[in-house]
Amino acid sequence: MDETIVVEALQTDEPIYIEYDIFGEQLQKTTSAEFVHFDELQAPKAPQYTCWLNHPLLRQRGLREADRAQDWVQPLTMMEKMAILPHLGMALPPMQLLGLAESHVLSECQLKPDVYLVCRRLRFAIAMSSIRHDAGGLAYDYDTVTCHVMHTVNFDEIPSYEDIFQAQGYRHVQSPVDCLVFRDRLFVLDSKDAKEGLPSMGYLNIWWLLS
Repeated sequence: MDETIVVEALQTDEPIYIEYDIFGEQLQKTTSAEFVHFDELQAPKAPQYTCWLNHPLLRQRGLREADRAQDWVQPLTMMEKMAILPHLGMALPPMQLLGLAESHVLSECQLKPDVYLVCRRLRFAIAMSSIRHDAGGLAYDYDTVTCHVMHTVNFDEIPSYEDIFQAQGYRHVQSPVDCLVFRDRLFVLDSKDAKEGLPSMGYLNIWWLLS
């Protein structure tokens, strides 16, 4: 299994293991029962150096006053809201975007001594124009919307969401969920429509890193 990338995909109830060579060509696809190389895998490490980007989770939806939503969300500037809204696929006035309800670093990899690339799941709180009720009958006047981003982090400065959403250099990567540097290549897994609880197709992106 020298220089082989293995992607675990939850396309069904049972994980599927897709093997690629170092150039991105798919070699084979197997089930967990058929895959025999578990002992040879070197799994990516959990994020360690960029966890300061994490932000506690606000409820998925609820009542703003009862949940003290304004105290929990991370506030956003007007310019940040203007940059974020197009990526959420929602035509909303900026004032309805309450702020950041959750930030979670899914993966990180080091590009330079003081620069990391991160894949993050972001969840934004949206104010409803009136009180609504979900399928279970629970009332809510705010909801949350999830998106995934990939960006670099320089420890000398904290990136603004305006910079993250306006200066994305990987526009075709819709839902980055994992990243890995191996030798002179950067690998990024894009789940395209990464909706929680739903299976989605994964796409492996490969870039050459210039020294």
